[in-house]
Amino acid sequence: MLVLTDGSEEDGLPVVDLYPWQARIGTVKPIVARVGDRERTVRVRIPAGVTNRAKLRLPGQGLPDATTGRPGDLTVRVRINTRRPVAHLIVAAVVLAGTSSNAQLVSLLLGTIWVLITLAAGYLRATAGQTRAKPSFTQDLRHNICAFGIRYLAPVGAALAFFVLLAIYLTLFGDSLSLSWLRDMERLFNDVSAFFSDELQLSEAGVLLVLGAVYLVSVWLLSTWSRWRLRLARILRRVVDAYCDWSGPLGAGLATLAALTFFGVHLGQPAADVQLRIDATQDGYAAVAQRAQAELSQRVTEQLLSKAKDSLPPPYRDALNLPPHVSTAVAGIAAHPQYRLRTSSAQNMFIRESTRAQQAEQVPETLRVEEPATTPYIPPDTTPGEVRTAREAFGQVSHRAGTDLIDSGRKKFVLQVQKLVSEQLRAVTRPLTDAYPILDPLIQVVTEAVDQSVQDRLGVSYDRIMDTALHDPDQLGSMVSSEAEAIVSATDLSGPLSRAGPYAEQTSTDLRNTLNTLQAGQADIERRAQADSALMDRLIPQLGAPSEYTRVWALDQLLDLGPRVDATHLGQLVTNMRGFGLDHQYAAYVVGHLDSPLVDAALRGEARRICGCAH
Repeated sequence: MLVLTDGSEEDGLPVVDLYPWQARIGTVKPIVARVGDRERTVRVRIPAGVTNRAKLRLPGQGLPDATTGRPGDLTVRVRINTRRPVAHLIVAAVVLAGTSSNAQLVSLLLGTIWVLITLAAGYLRATAGQTRAKPSFTQDLRHNICAFGIRYLAPVGAALAFFVLLAIYLTLFGDSLSLSWLRDMERLFNDVSAFFSDELQLSEAGVLLVLGAVYLVSVWLLSTWSRWRLRLARILRRVVDAYCDWSGPLGAGLATLAALTFFGVHLGQPAADVQLRIDATQDGYAAVAQRAQAELSQRVTEQLLSKAKDSLPPPYRDALNLPPHVSTAVAGIAAHPQYRLRTSSAQNMFIRESTRAQQAEQVPETLRVEEPATTPYIPPDTTPGEVRTAREAFGQVSHRAGTDLIDSGRKKFVLQVQKLVSEQLRAVTRPLTDAYPILDPLIQVVTEAVDQSVQDRLGVSYDRIMDTALHDPDQLGSMVSSEAEAIVSATDLSGPLSRAGPYAEQTSTDLRNTLNTLQAGQADIERRAQADSALMDRLIPQLGAPSEYTRVWALDQLLDLGPRVDATHLGQLVTNMRGFGLDHQYAAYVVGHLDSPLVDAALRGEARRICGCAH
């Protein structure tokens, strides 16, 4: 084989189409070439480094010499195609990108259609300009299959390509699209899909079935009509001629209609994807808005409580630490139910504090002022990416779990505020202030301070925080802190403090008097309990004394103690009663006749049977 340099172009030379990489490394390429009046397939060996429009001489592949009869040479021209590789790369990139989106199956179908169109176009280029001495049904059939295949597949491929590009666009840039643009896109997709599915009432299967029938009939008639037309009647011939003339435009129209039907009906899928993106954006924005409102309200409430506490009289601030001591005194008195305080006022005070302690047990440790369920306004230019970044930024902001209100010694009560509203704050803390009145003046100052001006400042600060979260999330933490401090600094507490000051002093005085009374009563009861315990320690052994007089005297003393006999000494009496010592009948008599709530009916009956005094 000889590689010739580029020369003047000669018409009628067979052409070898090569890709750039084939020309660079060399290959073997079969072509269909006409030699004389015959067509045959010739295998052309392409040397490495061949250039565009070069001529290749194929020895022994041409016409035979008229004198010697030896086969001559066949010359072919090289054509390096630089456009088709680029198109193939673009389609391959689109198909690969589509497989990573929500249109995997459509992307694979697009790749299949592109391969079919490429094969059909290659066949048509290879057979272009060839003439035949007589018709060939097989060659006509191949030609028409490829020609009509390209005509029918091109519109469908275009619709699939647009569908895949749309899916890729939503995957790559969906997070940067504004919410208003997403809503307009969803509305458009739904309208187009509803038009094709509801108005036209076309099904993909029906359109594709008609298209396939037209395609097959057209290929068959155009391939066989040259042999059959003389055998058909005049009317049938006219019908077939008309069909053959109009089958091309009809097929192209049906292919376009099939493509539009596919695209229109399946627009519901990207519409659903857009709707999911819209829903995620709305839900994410609502979560960000709720977090922004909660963080701002919690910090403002915490700082307002601290500011109000520091501004109230010092005796009141000290009295806020007394509830644990009151709880300890009440528990100490309740540990000796057989004793009563010496004065009725002290006893009533004990009953009152016990009732409050029971009320406090019913109050949850975390008091929540929750935000009413509302749908926040979302700016139209908000994008899903901004919302996701804002949520991540709030994840880096230190979260306030709650503000400590009071420690009772048994429970620590914490206040969580999602939205600072004075009426709701008052209602949520009411059960706690009923149990601990010392807390009421502090809550009163804060609820009175949260007036309409504070609400307005909260609204302005909330808007600033949301704007920072969406557009400058790195500054979110400092923005929340500075906005809360600015609101508290601008809040005037002088009026509420002047009204709550006397009340705070009165409640602190009452709490101190209550604590002093209960602690004195607890100490008195503990002294009496210790004295009675020491007395019982001496009396119980004397129930087994040798002297009957001593035993009877000890018995009378124990019965006089009555309800002051504690569980420990009652247990000793029961043990002695069930034994076989000298004192078991005396111990049984004491248990059987003791006026104590610790002795139930069964134990009392057993004791009386042992001592023989059942009646």
